[in-house]
Amino acid sequence: MFRFVVLVLALAASAHGAGLTDRIIAGLPADEGEYPYTVSLRSYNRHFCGGSIVSNRWIMTAAHCLSGIQPSQITVVAGTNRLDSGGEFYQAIRTVINPNWNSVLTRNDIALIEVSRDIVFGDKVQPIALPTEDFNEVGYWAELTGWGSVRLIPPVAKNELQYVFLPIMDQAECLSRSIKITNSNICTSTRTGQGACYGDSGNPLVAEGVQIGIVSWGSPLCAIGQPDVHTRVWSFVDWINETIPKFASVFTTLDTMYRSLVLLLAVAASAYGGSVGERIVGGTDAPDGAYPYQVSLQTLLSGHFCGGSIINARWILTAAHCVMSYQLWPGMVRVRVGTNDRRSGGSIYIARRVLINPDYSASDFRSDVALIRLTSSITFTEKVQPIALPTEDFTKVNYPAVLTGWGSIAFPSGSSPRRLQHITLNIIDQEACLARDWRTSESNICTLTVAGEGACHGDSGGPLVADGVQVGIVSWGTPCAVGEPDVFARVWSFIDWINENVN
Repeated sequence: MFRFVVLVLALAASAHGAGLTDRIIAGLPADEGEYPYTVSLRSYNRHFCGGSIVSNRWIMTAAHCLSGIQPSQITVVAGTNRLDSGGEFYQAIRTVINPNWNSVLTRNDIALIEVSRDIVFGDKVQPIALPTEDFNEVGYWAELTGWGSVRLIPPVAKNELQYVFLPIMDQAECLSRSIKITNSNICTSTRTGQGACYGDSGNPLVAEGVQIGIVSWGSPLCAIGQPDVHTRVWSFVDWINETIPKFASVFTTLDTMYRSLVLLLAVAASAYGGSVGERIVGGTDAPDGAYPYQVSLQTLLSGHFCGGSIINARWILTAAHCVMSYQLWPGMVRVRVGTNDRRSGGSIYIARRVLINPDYSASDFRSDVALIRLTSSITFTEKVQPIALPTEDFTKVNYPAVLTGWGSIAFPSGSSPRRLQHITLNIIDQEACLARDWRTSESNICTLTVAGEGACHGDSGGPLVADGVQVGIVSWGTPCAVGEPDVFARVWSFIDWINENVN
């Protein structure tokens, strides 16, 4: 009788979109570490919902998961695909439910959890990227992950993390299914016997490495071919970005002013051709591990924004215009190393300090060099190594040098590749470099290639390497890839400043 009552209550909860036991039916077991952003939420060591890592202190989940439960009762477990073993445990200290959460209609079903200490990132623990634009790809097969029963009756919990691919439903069709559904939802359509159900509430729906949905609710009878309803993350990105800084100790009431300043500086930089988005045009996919010194500079809000290079276990070399806006808040910058995929793999390190060359000029990009000190030492491997710095000036003319980076692969517009790109460029005579523009000086080095090849928006801060030595840092070039020289900061001109600060 007790089991029957429990089942009836669970079905009733699901009918209202709650159901702290939504689960995946007809999923497959995930490989260990395959979904490093997925976490298990537990109360008294019992799994009750899923969630995703969005920063080193914050977890995103569904609001209905946290109804009636105190932060002191919640533990977040990251870094394991099993419920019975492994992983790192983090105590929740704060829960923030969206103020527009409606438990009757299951609307605005999103919440955040702050944990008591920094989450340690590694191969099995990584944050998920948040959307920078809405996702409306009808029929796209998105990934859903979670632990939970693998069948409806009787419920049988699955110890291993499961994953399943679900197609995104047309939004008009989604809206027509229930009065509870609004444009702040996103639906997936499934075949009978497959989909989300009791146990995976709060878990992430991911497309192209970006979390687009949060499991919210579905039909009382799971996996019968009815749509599964998710919270549309894009509808709440502003709320997420406002909430996390509001409660984080490293932020102040000046946060809004700071964000405006970042935007203004980015616009100003772009107007002068510097742009935090310089990219390689005409490049090709780099072999895995071929450039172990290359890093991606990222933020939780915008993902990859610049390149850089490892110069020792604690320091990264990049362009000043990339990180000038982060001097007061270096902890916003994450450095991804050891992978050719800017969205996954490798390891993440957090910036502790940003140093801008004192002679840097934002108006003409003179002395466009900066250093980033990390909070912890980089672990060197075959795919993670420092680059050699010059011991003398580089004066070879028409000499090949290699540029690497992530960025749009076409000019004037194009998609940004996930895979690292590389291209060989020719270093030109210094007199020709100086004649490029009034902004160039002896502390620059230039390359020139045919139209349709070269550096442009998205690779700023990335390394130019000749004979295994970094000779340049991507600085600026206008317009892109039309046969005009690309301009780099000449590393040799700043070697004393680099050594003084790094050592």
